[in-house]
Amino acid sequence: MATFGTFVSGQILTAAELNAPMVWTSYTPALTSSGTQPVLGTGSIASGKYVQLDKFVFGYFNIAFGTSGITVGTGNYLISLPVASARTTGNFWEYNIGTGTFGDASGGNDFMVKFNFNSATTLLAYYWTSFNAQLAAVSATAPVTVAASDRFSGFFCYEAATAAAA
Repeated sequence: MATFGTFVSGQILTAAELNAPMVWTSYTPALTSSGTQPVLGTGSIASGKYVQLDKFVFGYFNIAFGTSGITVGTGNYLISLPVASARTTGNFWEYNIGTGTFGDASGGNDFMVKFNFNSATTLLAYYWTSFNAQLAAVSATAPVTVAASDRFSGFFCYEAATAAAA
């Protein structure tokens, strides 16, 4: 079987070879913080899937606080990546690696967020403070005070530190 990205002119590929790189892998994203760690509580959700093609990673996640036993923590919220990134941090505008929403269950509001690298293994989420305004980091108290059933969802794409195993 050819390794993804090493095809040569005239090579005939089978359906199995073409489909093999597109296997979705489940992962459990962790919501952590730059301060006191949050606890998602009873009935929480933390799920995601990703595909890695050579060094290209594409995926999505869904994280929701439960209905009881939550601790919102302090500091800026961080979301774990399934595969270490080639970048550890970066220019705020240059390395936007995904978008998503932060949902305020009690207020019925969804806030558009963008994700940048916080480290090689975590994302930092930013939300727009108002239309056409600056961005601020999502935390236990911004854009709203986090409460039961609030949620994050989003997608990401980035360059992995190492290529996927053949």
